Formats: sequence, structure tokens, C-alpha cells
Amino acid sequence: MSEVLQIFPTTVHISKYENDITEELKFVKNIEYKFNDGTGTGSRRFRSFKGSNGNYISTNAYILKEKELKNISTFIQKQLDIYTKEIMFSDDKLIPTISWCNKNPQGSRHHEHRHPNSIISGVFYFAIDKSAPIQLSKSNMPEFEFNVKKWNSLNSSVFILNMNVGELVLFPSSIKHSVAVNENSEERISLSFNTFSTSLGSVESLTYLNSGDLK
Repeated sequence: MSEVLQIFPTTVHISKYENDITEELKFVKNIEYKFNDGTGTGSRRFRSFKGSNGNYISTNAYILKEKELKNISTFIQKQLDIYTKEIMFSDDKLIPTISWCNKNPQGSRHHEHRHPNSIISGVFYFAIDKSAPIQLSKSNMPEFEFNVKKWNSLNSSVFILNMNVGELVLFPSSIKHSVAVNENSEERISLSFNTFSTSLGSVESLTYLNSGDLK
């Protein structure tokens, strides 16, 4: 007799926004964007994305504060509360910090990266093409590789999530992720955000941290 345990699993939380997003989609389509080549400068420009690494991000880095996205912002906060209370069983409160929109036209892709200075990151989808799913990569890659015959949650180093319009995915910010090349003519439009907690830990364990104490 034997037993298999899955210890220290990585939690990825997917939820569905049930309301119509027609007006919100119009809003995010028409905000100002800049080119993002992964360097943080936004300086490079391409007439064609073919073979290039990059996409467009909104110039507004606090997009969830806009009144036009109030309902979606409320939905995101609710899902963050569920993540902390019902999955992590914690009273700590995660709140969005920086937030921005992404546009991936045909031929564009998003390089593999992670989100520093954040606990949980999230992506909400306004428009998505199935040719360009989000790909999550294992942070600690194994030293040796088996000749795997069937991939599953125990032996995979990469997971591809085929998300749908109106869905939100939450995952630890330390997880590397990327977006494949958008091979179709329809733009892929999403909203990404980082989070942090107003307080962490406990006084009893001598791990308590309150941002107000730092002032």
C-alpha cells in the first residue's frame, strides 16, 4: 500500500464576472496605451509585431481607480477577500496596488516575467483569443528531466490556462508567466494588477507588520 501527497501546492484561483462588460470594454479600448518591450521604458516602436517581443500597456497605472471600472474593481476585491479568507484562512486583507490594461494585437506576445513587490497578482479578461493563452511556469525548475508519457499536476513545469471573456485569474506574484503570440486579427485585451496587504502576520508569532507603523 502506498500514498501520494501533494504538498505545498500553488493556488491559482479562477472566477467569473457574471455581468455584462460591454461598456467597460469600450472604455478600456479607448484609453491611452504605450508600447511595452519588457524593459520598462516603452521606447521601442514596431510597425509590425511579427517576430518581436512586446505588447501595449495603458499609460494609466492605476486603472482600477477609474469610475468606469468601479463594478469590476468591486468584483476583484470580493475575489481577493475569498482568496485570503476561504483559501488561505487568513484575516489579512489584500488590496490592489498598481493596475493597468494590456493590448495584444495580432503578432504580439508578452515575454515571461513575474511581478515583484506584490503578494498575489491577477488578470481580468475583456477580450481573449484562444491562440494566446496565459502560460504559468514553475519557479523552481527540476535539475533532471524524466521522459514523461503523460503530463499532470505533479510532473508539469508549465501550465497553459485557456481563459474566457469575463474571467479573473489570481496567482502568487512570484510565479513566472507569459503570453504566446496572438495569431488572429482580434486584439487580446486584459487588465492586470498587483496586490499587497494592509497588515501581515501576528503579534503572537512576532511577525506582525502594519504599514501604518512605518510612518
